[in-house]
Amino acid sequence: MDESLLITNSQKGDIQAFTELVSLYQRRIYDLAYQITHSHTDSEDIAQEIFIRLWRKIHKFKGKSSFFTWLYRMAINVSKNYLRSRPTNQVLFEEATIGQDLIRKRNNPAEELISQETSKAVTKAIDTLPFKHKMVVLLHDIEGFSHKEISRIMKCSEGTVWSRLFYARRKLKERLTNFLNSRYCHERK
Repeated sequence: MDESLLITNSQKGDIQAFTELVSLYQRRIYDLAYQITHSHTDSEDIAQEIFIRLWRKIHKFKGKSSFFTWLYRMAINVSKNYLRSRPTNQVLFEEATIGQDLIRKRNNPAEELISQETSKAVTKAIDTLPFKHKMVVLLHDIEGFSHKEISRIMKCSEGTVWSRLFYARRKLKERLTNFLNSRYCHERK
């Protein structure tokens, strides 16, 4: 079945259609939650909450945006609320996933360790950004959304998306430059 038929049937209460719709987006929603929380357990809980809300609210989808944009907006809101409710001393990172393309199987264990450290540094730097800036980076640079799609998901203007992305990248550059400089100085010793 195509997506629009799955949506229409889900809105009518067809559980089989809804199950198929969930299977289309389950991985991407989980991945988004993981990029925000860095916890498999939390990501599973968030994804489950998102799809429960989707079942309750699918009748509200009117097709003014793409379904995926609407679902992503819901996912961001659920994730944001989840983060607000977490204890501040809870560990924010189980393992780094952002920048996994930097980590490849290598014959040299030292190179792999450096790549893993770099990946963790990138993840930590992104985590230090305010939520709205972090989300723009994740949606644009990690998920590959266009500025226009992000503006719909984040419910802001494209200019705001550009501004947030510029600010976020500038802050990331500052933080990662410090990491790379300290790494370079350490290697030279």
